[in-house]
Amino acid sequence: AVVSTQSTGGGWSSFGPWSKCSNKCGYGVQKRSRSCTNPTPANGGSWCSGNPVESQNCYQTSECGVHGLRICFQETEGSSQCQGNRHSCSGWSSHPAWTAGFRDDTDGRGGGCNYRWSVQQNLPGRNREYRVCFRETEGSSQCQGARNTCTGWSSTPNWSAGFRDDTDNRGGGCNYSWRIEERVNTSMQIPQICRVCFRETEGSSQCQGNRNTCSGWSNGAWTAGFRDDTDGRGGGCNYSWRLECHNMW
Repeated sequence: AVVSTQSTGGGWSSFGPWSKCSNKCGYGVQKRSRSCTNPTPANGGSWCSGNPVESQNCYQTSECGVHGLRICFQETEGSSQCQGNRHSCSGWSSHPAWTAGFRDDTDGRGGGCNYRWSVQQNLPGRNREYRVCFRETEGSSQCQGARNTCTGWSSTPNWSAGFRDDTDNRGGGCNYSWRIEERVNTSMQIPQICRVCFRETEGSSQCQGNRNTCSGWSNGAWTAGFRDDTDGRGGGCNYSWRLECHNMW
């Protein structure tokens, strides 16, 4: 048999599959490899040039337990109108739970309430989108409009339906709470960071301060304050919220 003595340079095979992420909760690294066997160098032929191993960053939340996003509420004035939980955060979106209730009660009370909101993150997952939900649970005549409403999902953001706080000679009070929910969306390959936006659309003298404001991006920074002041004022305030998100990287 004739044995070839011709020099043959090596060539890379295709890369194999990616390894599992090195971290099961958070950022890690995964690798894949190839070999210089397509063909294998022969008779003094050159070895393949380049790196046989390729790596990339990865991100996993499958074993993180409770994680995702949450919304926080704070009331900073502290008048007698402002009752209940004046600083509270919801559950994380992987296990959504409402903020503790805040009660706005204007029956013969002075002062006002100054509201603000923020969004915080704890390893939000891939393939997830989010929305903010609001509810009012007391149901007095002061509490009008949409008493249980959610924003659009973050892939198609829109405002929640309007809730109207109207204290013109009305008794009772309103009890507010919020939460962030998540659902699977396989098109959202990169984890999201989000901000909550608030707007007031009626503009009566009761509705003061920042009537259209957004929080920081998942970093705990608050919206600018909105002030609800009913001392001898007419009209009402119409509230809605919106969640806006973009890719983390």
